[in-house]
Amino acid sequence: MSKYDSTYDLEVLYLLALPDRPLMVEVVERLGISMSTYYEWRRDHSTFRTAVENGIKLRKKNVNFKPKKYNSSYCKKACEYMAEGYSITSVAAMLGVGRPAIYEWIDNKPEFAAAIEYGRSLEQHQHEKVGMLGTQGKIEGFNASSWNTIMKSRFGYTDKVEHSGNPDAPMNTHMTIEFVKAPDNDEED
Repeated sequence: MSKYDSTYDLEVLYLLALPDRPLMVEVVERLGISMSTYYEWRRDHSTFRTAVENGIKLRKKNVNFKPKKYNSSYCKKACEYMAEGYSITSVAAMLGVGRPAIYEWIDNKPEFAAAIEYGRSLEQHQHEKVGMLGTQGKIEGFNASSWNTIMKSRFGYTDKVEHSGNPDAPMNTHMTIEFVKAPDNDEED
């Protein structure tokens, strides 16, 4: 299941008001979520529910969003946001567009595609820098477990597991279980 974040609010509103008037099933598909996730988000997140309701109202009034026109200044802005550690989804929200617009610009504007690629490097660099400072004790309240999860989910990091021996041979494991007599608890507390 996709994790909800508020950028989906703008996206669902935008999709519902598109000129081609997609069915809700198509809107959900474009959001990249399942129908059950859609219903769960509508139930649990008031801003998402409001965005859906407003999108439906706009559709009934025959009002269509016009996608924000691309501006070459977005290249610099995207890099600046990503250098702070923000994702492409966050960049879309900060530029006031949905993710579909970002991906359309990546596909059709080579300079924007290059900026996003560079921005991804800046984004990962920022997170690595935070991790290094945190593990050196230079960030008060640093949560290494959360940082580790972010690095795994956003940048494909994995835990390194080393094995020795012949890589073609089956791995030998050895486990020792020791049974220890429990202390007598004859006394009541």
